[in-house]
Amino acid sequence: MRDSGVVTNTSQWESHFVANGCLAASTPAINVAAGHRMFEIYDAAAAHGSMIIGGEDPDVGLGGYLTGGGHSPISGAYGLAADNVLEFEVVTPAGDIKTINACQNRDLFFAFRGVSASIRPYCALHH
Repeated sequence: MRDSGVVTNTSQWESHFVANGCLAASTPAINVAAGHRMFEIYDAAAAHGSMIIGGEDPDVGLGGYLTGGGHSPISGAYGLAADNVLEFEVVTPAGDIKTINACQNRDLFFAFRGVSASIRPYCALHH
């Protein structure tokens, strides 16, 4: 991990992630905050023998990267980064914390994956 002031550690890695409220099979995933820069996420994934869909500039923040869809040199094979998000935890304008994924708050989940400038606290990215 590079010295960035942001802590990335193994507690963010989930070998058997299942989105809240879903009965789907588990998948490896990494939980990250919107303010993480891509190199921090790359380093955390690599520590577990995995990769994520990311751009060429390692200093770009995750929130900004996802709000642009998450174009990558490997998007042709794996889709955009936004297509690979498994779950968001967000704070609504009313101050409510909501978990949104394919099983709960589906309308918001597909809107966020369709790119929204409101992506906040953290999301789980498929490796």
